[in-house]
Amino acid sequence: MPWRLNQHWCKTMNHMNQRYHDSLEDRARRRRQYLLEKTTASTLAVVGCCIAFVFALAAVFFAVPFLFLLFLSLNMGGVDLMFAALYIFGLLALAGVAALGGRLYSSSEQKARFMPYVPPVEEQIAALPAESILLRGSAVPTASPEELLRAARPGTVGASEELLRAGESRAE
Repeated sequence: MPWRLNQHWCKTMNHMNQRYHDSLEDRARRRRQYLLEKTTASTLAVVGCCIAFVFALAAVFFAVPFLFLLFLSLNMGGVDLMFAALYIFGLLALAGVAALGGRLYSSSEQKARFMPYVPPVEEQIAALPAESILLRGSAVPTASPEELLRAARPGTVGASEELLRAGESRAE
């Protein structure tokens, strides 16, 4: 059992390390994929809402004349069963399509709401720790100290001891 815990810990650490060392292209690709999925889900939610609204409205407008004609036919002595069956079938079809539109809306809206946020690349990089961002923070300089400390103007040549170092000031 301890071996499994250790293995799980190693996988977790490797995953965290990989998150910090992802390349810029991977971060940009994940952001583009997030934006595409979010846009698709939101668009499908709007389409589903429109379908549900239009077909529910059509079902209501389809039902009102049916109820009126049903009432008239009952008062006149008989109901045409074929006409009533077709009307009910059409009403159920409209209501079914409206229900499918509502289902599309709810599932797409829920997918868009629970989708994990992927920030822009600039924010992702800004959130990284300093050791993940620095490229050459502690590299040994390749030049000698005399070469690094030289006069600012080409005509002035002096001893390297006369040049100022960081944190030192010249006594006047």
